[in-house]
Amino acid sequence: MPSGTAELAETPGATAERVVYELTGYLVDGTEPLGPAAGESPDAVPAVVCQLLTDSPSGGASLPDGQIRWVPFAEAERDALPPAVRHYLQGHSPV
Repeated sequence: MPSGTAELAETPGATAERVVYELTGYLVDGTEPLGPAAGESPDAVPAVVCQLLTDSPSGGASLPDGQIRWVPFAEAERDALPPAVRHYLQGHSPV
């Protein structure tokens, strides 16, 4: 779950797209923001669902291959996730 800091005037979706690309080399569409989960502060760090636009990463990823991996939903749900992300994963089935 890549995360990063927004640049000046950058939307959460644009931040997600940039950070995912910089870290993994994958191009993604970050136009699906997740609202705060029930009980979560409206000031919580925004989360964004990203859809892959490329099948393989470019060669410019800053993370080494061993640190980039896909995990099943059940495994991701066990990780320490922001409440909005956990709520999203519990309400969706993988495609």
